[in-house]
Amino acid sequence: MSLKHGLLGILNYGSMTGYDLNKVFEDSLSFFWKAQQSQIYRELASLERLGLISSELVVQDGRPNKKVYRITGEGRKGLDSWLRSGLSDDLFIKRSGFLMKVFFSGELRPEETARMLRAYLARCEAELKAMEQIPAVIEAHRLPGDRPEKALCWRMTALYGLDYYRMQISWAKKAIAELEAGQ
Repeated sequence: MSLKHGLLGILNYGSMTGYDLNKVFEDSLSFFWKAQQSQIYRELASLERLGLISSELVVQDGRPNKKVYRITGEGRKGLDSWLRSGLSDDLFIKRSGFLMKVFFSGELRPEETARMLRAYLARCEAELKAMEQIPAVIEAHRLPGDRPEKALCWRMTALYGLDYYRMQISWAKKAIAELEAGQ
C-alpha cells in the first residue's frame, strides 16, 4: 500500500480538508500505516497534479481559508484497480528493529534486557487500550448512506490490530518469564 491509496480510500468516503484527512489517518489507519501531516499534504499535491483528486478553496469569515479535497472519477478508477490488484509483497512484515535488538540482547545484562521488554510490554498495553477505542471512532466517521461493508471492513482491520497487540503482550510476558527463569 502507499499513502496515495490510503488518501484515495479515505476521500472515497467523502470530501475532506488536509487536516481532516490527517485526523482520520491518526484515528483509524495509524496502527498499520503512519503518515505525517507534511507527507499527507505533499501526497495531496501529487494526487491533484495527476488528476486523481480535485480541490476547492473555501473562503471563511474570521478564520483561515481551507482547501477541501475530493476524489475524482480517475481517482476512483485508480483506487478500484489497486483494490483488485491482488496481494502485495508486504503481506507479512519481515523487518523489526526491536526484534533485532532483542536478538542481540545477550550482550546486555539480563536486567537490562528485562527492562527493555517491560517497556515494550507497557507500550503494547497502551496501544491495545487505544485500539479498543476504534469501534467508537468507526461509528464517528461513518457517513449517512455508507454501505455497511465499509464499516465491516474497518472493524476487521481493527480486530487485526487488537489481536496483534494481544499477541505482542502475550509474547512479551513469555519472554520476560523466560529471561527471569534463565537468570
